[in-house]
Order: sequence, then structure tokens, then C-alpha cells
Amino acid sequence: FETPPLRPLFAGLTYGNPSAVLTVQVLLTVVAYAGLGFRRPGPRLLLLIITVLTASVVVMTGSRGGWLAIAGALGITGGLWLLTSLRSGALSRMLRDRRVQVSLGAVLLGGFIVALVLAPTVLARLTNQSDGGRLQYFATAIRMFEEAPVLGTGPGTWAVQRAAYTEPSELDWYVTHAHNIYLQTAAELGIVGLAAGIVVLGAVGWLLLRAWRSGSAVTRRWAWAAFFALLYMGLHSMVDFYANMPAVMMLTAIPVAFLDGGSTEHLGLPGLGGRAWALTRNVVQGLFWVACLIAIVVLGRAEMPAAAHMGALGSLFDSAFED
Repeated sequence: FETPPLRPLFAGLTYGNPSAVLTVQVLLTVVAYAGLGFRRPGPRLLLLIITVLTASVVVMTGSRGGWLAIAGALGITGGLWLLTSLRSGALSRMLRDRRVQVSLGAVLLGGFIVALVLAPTVLARLTNQSDGGRLQYFATAIRMFEEAPVLGTGPGTWAVQRAAYTEPSELDWYVTHAHNIYLQTAAELGIVGLAAGIVVLGAVGWLLLRAWRSGSAVTRRWAWAAFFALLYMGLHSMVDFYANMPAVMMLTAIPVAFLDGGSTEHLGLPGLGGRAWALTRNVVQGLFWVACLIAIVVLGRAEMPAAAHMGALGSLFDSAFED
């Protein structure tokens, strides 16, 4: 047993990594907030219980990357919400409610007491100098990007080539990812991969903007949830890597999928009439499918040698066991 945070050298949690547990817990809580809402007493009580459990998990994991992501996501999302609420007058109306005043005071007092009790252990974790070799992983990704800045060195190549791009004086640990999705994308897929990510973010941003402007309170609530989830993942992915964890990716996608499935709006471009817009849309869709086909072929070619090597390794193990 250890006083929280439960770090380091833990082995009993998913992936041997409490950051993954923290991330799943936070994303599940985001979905719960979006789905339950706050209008009825029952959901409010349930969300309070979930929030207390999530806060406990957040502290006990001792994940500094998770703490950074949560603080940033809460600060940015809360700031935007306060700004929009002040403009609409919703915040002043809410604060005049006696129940809101009592609840807010209780939360602030409880948070202050908990922070006071946990301050020593949290500070000890924050001042721990170990970063798990992340600076070396970042450096190798940058070196790969410098070698092939346009198209990168190929999907999935960072883990394979990391040792070759590690200097003799640097930490040489075998890891499967660079602990930074942006640098790894730049290393493996180059500027083209980064540009593809920006296009996707632009499409999701347009979807969120439409949802925020919606007249439905439920849609706006899911939009805030999607924004928080994506922002949290974006910040956490600066020091960790979750693109290889389907459970995490699915939870991140749930709020976006909810908005996308319920959207009846279609993106239009200023200055384009119906026929011109239809032609533009068909061209873009055609280019999209061509790009998907190229990506499938490239990935297939990249996996063929890996499959051959895996088969050879299996045969080697079989022959060794037979001997």
C-alpha cells in the first residue's frame, strides 16, 4: 500500500499504466455528463457520485500528463463557458439560485480541504524529475522528420527506427511509441500527415460550431462534452500516446458521433450555387476515395514484410520447441 499518488513502478493496472485508467475514467465521465444532464435531482446526484470517484482516480493514478491535460481542458473549456454565459446572462441567473449558491460553496470548501490534505503527495509527484525518457523519444522523432519532412519515414516506422536515431549518450529503451502523437505523426507521415490531421480537426470544429449554435440544449451539452474530450486528448497526447488503444479512441469519438449522427446541416461554400457546389462536392468525394485507396495499398505493402517476418519467427520458435 502507498499513499496516493500510486507511483512509480506499479504493475497491477491496465497496460501497467495508470494513465490509461485515468483517461478512460475521465472520458466515461464526460459521456455521463453529456448524456444525463443536470435538470433533474436524480442525474445530479449520480453525477456527483461519479465526479467524486473520478477525482479519486485522477489523484491516485499520479499521472502528471493526465493532470496537465485535465487542468488545461478544464481551464479552457470553463473559460469559454463563462465567456458565453456572461454574454447571454445565463451565469448571473444561475448564481441567483439559492441551491446553486449552496452547492458551489460546498464544492469549493470540499475541494479546498481535499487539496490541503493531498498537497504534500501531489507536490512530491510533480517535483519528480523522471520523464520516462520522453525527451529522447521526442528528439528521435524530430530527427526522423528532418530526414523525410514531406512524407515521413512511413507509418509504424518510429518504433522500428528509434534505436538508429538515438545518440550513443541518450537513453536507449525499447518503446512502441514516441509519447507524443504530433511528433510521431510528423516523423512517420511528414507534413502531409499533419495536414490531414488539420483537415479532420477543421471538419470536427465545423460540426461543434454548428452544435453550439443549435437551439437544442441537449445538442449544446454534447458539443461541450465533445470539445472537452477532444481538448483533453489533444493535451494528454503531447506526453502520451493513445492512438493504439481502441477503448480510448471509441470513448473520445462518442460525443462527436452523437453530434454527427444528429446533424441535419450540410457544409456549403460561399459564392457557390447548387450546381457548382454539387460538382465541387463530387470532386472532393472522388479525391477522398482515391486517397483512401492509396492509403490502403501503402499500408498493405508496409504490412507484408512484417507478416513475412512474423511467419519466419513463428517457424523458428516451432523448430526450436521441436528440437
